[in-house]
Amino acid sequence: MTDPAAADAGIITAFSERTGGVSPAPYATLNLGLQTDDDPAHVAENRRRLSAALGVNPRAHERLVGALQTHGTRIFDVTADALSTALAYPAHGVPDTDALMTQLPQTPLLLCFADCVPVILYATRPSATVAVVHSGWRGTLSQIAAVAVRAMQERYAVAPADITAVIGPAIGPESFEVDADLALKFQAVFPTIDYSKTRAETSDRPDFGNAPARVEKVRFDLTQAVRATLVQAGLREEGITALGISTVAESTRFFSYRADDGLTGRFGAYVCIA
Repeated sequence: MTDPAAADAGIITAFSERTGGVSPAPYATLNLGLQTDDDPAHVAENRRRLSAALGVNPRAHERLVGALQTHGTRIFDVTADALSTALAYPAHGVPDTDALMTQLPQTPLLLCFADCVPVILYATRPSATVAVVHSGWRGTLSQIAAVAVRAMQERYAVAPADITAVIGPAIGPESFEVDADLALKFQAVFPTIDYSKTRAETSDRPDFGNAPARVEKVRFDLTQAVRATLVQAGLREEGITALGISTVAESTRFFSYRADDGLTGRFGAYVCIA
């Protein structure tokens, strides 16, 4: 799944699906995640196949930079000086990192997902600049997408209004449910998105009396929160595309931690300046 507008600008973008690889179940078949118990050789071959399918040459694929994602807000800037450092890390990639960016051509960036929100950012002026962002609920609450936009602006003089964002497949609002106390934290940061109380359940946590506590559950759309973050960071509404695909509902196409009960592979968000 690629963005034709980015391709026209000489930028390769893709959200991979879960078919076309060599991994066996439960990682079948195009698992790109090294943070799984899949054979690393299978993952390496799957990553090679993805690059080849996107028209990235083998020498460029050898420069592919990934990350050990930890639900933080650290961004790694893949400069010419930093590339050798990035490639010298163990197979998982750059440690403690949830966003990558670069202006280097022929240097693919890859982050992996199985329900969290993937975001690809790119701009063509003043020079081609790309970034990929992993925005789980913690990263979304910390507005990691805005952190990435500011990094592109500060380090490469990219105006936020010149950035295009593509938000990929992620857990849908019908499946993302949190306790009311966490929902309140989101409401403080994202007051304009939609929230719906769904039910109350008995918690193991005792209340002030002898009866178990009743914990409210709230649903909302993480993708909507990421979009709000990007708008607040200065992107134009028309510069943001959300694919609107639920990984849980479409778990035959995309790996989903929720749908697969935690034992699954990872699909990728991939970007490269051609």
